[in-house]
Amino acid sequence: MAKTKGIDVVLIGVPTFGVFGMTSLPLYKEVADEEGIPYIPSLLPDVLGDRALRADYVHPNAAGYCVNAERVVERLRSLRYVE
Repeated sequence: MAKTKGIDVVLIGVPTFGVFGMTSLPLYKEVADEEGIPYIPSLLPDVLGDRALRADYVHPNAAGYCVNAERVVERLRSLRYVE
């Protein structure tokens, strides 16, 4: 719906717990590819995989949210959405 209104979309993969830690489900990449939108697969798994960046197993703490924001801005810059 956002794309039909001319809104740029970036998909961030939500982690799932696996045998080797947290990863984003392949479904997110499939959706991003199908919709032709940028995708950030490892943002949340990386943050939540670092005890110093999480409040609990599913939520970043303040430092984790800062890392999330910085990485999203980096990706937006690489896509030339922001300077």
